[in-house]
Amino acid sequence: MGRGVRRGGGGYAPKVQKVELSDKHVKARLILALAFLVVAVASISYAVVLLTGVEKGWQVITATGDGSLYAEELVLNYDLGALDRSAKSESRSIKAIYSEACLKAGKALDDGQEATGNLYTLNASPNEEVKLDEALYEALELIEKYGDRTIYLGPAFRLYANIFSCTEDWQTLDFDPEENGMLRELFGRIAGYARDPASVAVELLGDGKAILRISDEYLSFLEEEELGGALSFGWMKNAFLVDYAADSLAQAGFRRGNLSSYDGYIRNLDEDSGISYSLNLFDRPADLAFQAARLDYHGPMSFVSYRNFPVVGMDERRFYITADGKRKTLYLSLENGLPRTAADSFTVYSDQMGCAELMLASALYYGKEEMVGADLEPLRECGIRAVLIKDHKLLATDPDVALEDVYMGYEVEALTDGL
Repeated sequence: MGRGVRRGGGGYAPKVQKVELSDKHVKARLILALAFLVVAVASISYAVVLLTGVEKGWQVITATGDGSLYAEELVLNYDLGALDRSAKSESRSIKAIYSEACLKAGKALDDGQEATGNLYTLNASPNEEVKLDEALYEALELIEKYGDRTIYLGPAFRLYANIFSCTEDWQTLDFDPEENGMLRELFGRIAGYARDPASVAVELLGDGKAILRISDEYLSFLEEEELGGALSFGWMKNAFLVDYAADSLAQAGFRRGNLSSYDGYIRNLDEDSGISYSLNLFDRPADLAFQAARLDYHGPMSFVSYRNFPVVGMDERRFYITADGKRKTLYLSLENGLPRTAADSFTVYSDQMGCAELMLASALYYGKEEMVGADLEPLRECGIRAVLIKDHKLLATDPDVALEDVYMGYEVEALTDGL
C-alpha cells in the first residue's frame, strides 16, 4: 500500500517574511519570525527577514567547501553590517568560521567515515586507547555528565534509518521492528546491551583520550550480525553540531545571528539588537499539522523542539507515515529499541544551556511512554523552561511565557508550584 505523506523532492530553502512593526516600544520592534523545523516539536521553515539591501542586514550565510557537507541540515541567519563593520568582510569571516566549525564537528561525530580521532575510529578500536578529536571528547563528557546511554543504540539507529528512505509500506518490513518479529528481537537485544555498562561503555581518560570498552559477548554479537560500531549520535547529532558552530562564532565575536537545524535545535546568539524573535509551535492531534501558538522571546536563547509528526518536505528524513496513519519516528527507546515518544509536541528552552545539554536534560521526551504536566516540574526547578502541547492545552512552566496567536480552542495553562 502507498504511504500518505511523502511527496516529491526538491531542495530546502528558507522562506522570507516581511518585517512587522509595533508601537509598543520607542523604537520600532522588529519581529524576526523564525519558523524552525523541529524534532518533536516546534517550527517548520526558516523565515529570514531581509532588512535592507543585498549585502547589509539579515542574510543567510551558507557554509562552503567540505563544511557544507555537514551543514546541509542547518541554517545560519546573520545581521550583517549592524556593528559598523563592512558587511562583505563580515560575511567572509563568518562564512570561514562557520564552514570550519561544521567540518570539524561534523567529521568528529561521524560514525560512517574514518577521520583522525572521530567516532568511526573509536568504534573501530574497541578496548583500545584512542586520542579523540576535541569536539567528540567534549560531547562524550556532556553525555557522561547526564548519564544518557542513547548513543549506545548505534546499530539500531543505522538499521532503522533505512525506513525513512521507503516510499511504500511493503518496503518498510525489512527495517521496521514494530512489524517484523525478527527485527523486534534484534532491536531488543541491542537495547539490552546499550543499557548495560558492563557490556559497552566509553571510559574517558582525560587529555582527550578514551577507551570504548566492549564485552567479548557483545563484540561477538556485533560481528555475527554484521551490525558495525556500537556508537552513533543518531538523531542527537545536530544538537552538538549546532552548539559547536554557534560557540565558534560567539567566541570570535560574531553574536548578531541565530543558527538552527531542520530537526529542532536552535541557538540564538543575539545579545544587543533589541529584536524580538518568535518560534512557531505546532500540534497534530489528528491528520493535519498546524501552528498551535507562537512563542515570543528576546536575547540569547537555546531551544530544543520535539515533535512526532511531519510538517514539511524535509521531514521525510525522520518520519514515515503508513497508509493507515501510523507514525514512524527516529526516537528509539533504550527500553526495547522500538520507536517511542512521550508527547506529540514538546519544546524546552534556556538562556543558560546549549542545545545538547537541553536535549540531554529533557530526555523524558524519548524516555517515557507518556508525558504529563508533573513531569515538567524537575525541568522548571533547574531553570529549563518548557511548553508541552497536550489535549488542546499549552502547558508552560514559565508563568510569564509570551504565547501569541494561540489556535482557536486551545488554552494556555501556566504550571507553577504545587504540581
